[in-house]
Amino acid sequence: MLIAAYIILAVVIVLVVCQTAAVSAFVWQLLRFRRDPAAPPPQDAPLPKAAVILSLRGPDPYLHVTLQALQELDYPDYEIHMIVDSESDPVWEDIRRALGTNESNVVTKVLRNPAPTCSLKCSALAQAVRELGDDIEVVAFVDGDAVPHRDWLRDLVAPLSEPGVGVVTGNRWFVPRNVNWGTLVRYFWNVGAVVQVWLNGIVWAGSMAMRRDVIDRIGLLDAWGRALSVDATICRQLRKHNLRVQFAPGVMMANREDIGLKKFVGWVQRQLVAAKSCGPNWRIVALHALSLTGSQLAAFIMLLAALLTGNANAVVVALCAIVAYWSSAAISTLATEFAVRRVLRGNMDQASWPRAAWVAFVPALALTHIAYPYALLGAYSQRRVSWRGVDYVIRGVNDVEMCGYQPYRKQSDVTESVV
Repeated sequence: MLIAAYIILAVVIVLVVCQTAAVSAFVWQLLRFRRDPAAPPPQDAPLPKAAVILSLRGPDPYLHVTLQALQELDYPDYEIHMIVDSESDPVWEDIRRALGTNESNVVTKVLRNPAPTCSLKCSALAQAVRELGDDIEVVAFVDGDAVPHRDWLRDLVAPLSEPGVGVVTGNRWFVPRNVNWGTLVRYFWNVGAVVQVWLNGIVWAGSMAMRRDVIDRIGLLDAWGRALSVDATICRQLRKHNLRVQFAPGVMMANREDIGLKKFVGWVQRQLVAAKSCGPNWRIVALHALSLTGSQLAAFIMLLAALLTGNANAVVVALCAIVAYWSSAAISTLATEFAVRRVLRGNMDQASWPRAAWVAFVPALALTHIAYPYALLGAYSQRRVSWRGVDYVIRGVNDVEMCGYQPYRKQSDVTESVV
């Protein structure tokens, strides 16, 4: 039993060292980022004309803030293109309320003839790109749950001039407003997810930019026509053409939406199924999550067995494995939180927690290690997902079927993340 306990401890230490190294590298990149909110905008070379594309199906809780922020970007020449799912979509009310009469650089269109072989979002983005004017050189994409800061578009466009860069992207950072188990679990899940996304060169389609000629060169629009996931498809197409994903630290976007625990499980399962539908890269993330959970389960079982048999040495070794993992997980979370808050402050955004949320820190962290593996195992064999009221069947890589389109139904009060 003591030998088995030492083996478990060794496995945990290896996992902790690898995870700590990845988190440290990510945190260092965030800490290196500097922005003085009071400094004047940089006097850089002429920036290319850009289009910002937003696909909408149903209203997001903070969509009105997103639309107002898009109109206040510090960028010399850009257009906003919104593709709305249907003429009856309730999101039109938010658009009219947010824009008012200020629509000088805004183009709104309705999604026409969505393809049955891909998601509605893929159809909408492809339609928007195809209908852009010839003078557009750069295309940025943003989701309705992301609120861009004034320099958001500059941060995305500037790195596109570097050789070999195919897409520039950021990531989202969930900021709990209330003590809600689903919201807190999603926060802790995301702490690990942002590091994995950065480490594996994965794109977050909610905030990214590409050159127009790169979109054409990699055949992205045709690929979207057979895909469920926007971002996973971009990754696959870029790798085919030896282009890389460039992470922009300044494009960490705060998300303050709430979500219930049940909704979180369904939401994260869809994320995993979408990634799985575009190739085998998702297995790296799955293996990482299951190895962490498995090692801790083994450590707790070893601790229980050692207590029952009175093996004091095995008890100590098992406790060392448990303490090593959970202390490193807490420290990694706090270090990443500190680094992201620093970036958000530079973007004139404060990301403070309610005091009560800190009381639930440890229980929510532990619950995440139960909820996420449960969702992961469910996603492994899942072949059907629901996305904002529309079902999709995934038969294999790039083999997707939309099962019956229907317009988005109006909800009485949208206060949580729309899944």
